[in-house]
Amino acid sequence: MDFDKGSIEAEYRGAQHWGLPEPTPGEELDALRQSHELEIQYGITNFWAVRLTPNVEQPDGGSLELN
Repeated sequence: MDFDKGSIEAEYRGAQHWGLPEPTPGEELDALRQSHELEIQYGITNFWAVRLTPNVEQPDGGSLELN
């Protein structure tokens, strides 16, 4: 992969999920309702870059969590 020295790139990836099955009594369902990623990349040289990709998820019935 080639990078331009000093370049900054950003990319957003997100999803919202629906139609998930309900858990049976006494069973926990590990299902996401929303997930979001914002990837930020900086070109240090023409062949080397630093990338940061925080991920935010919202489990079914839960609050947003940063991973």
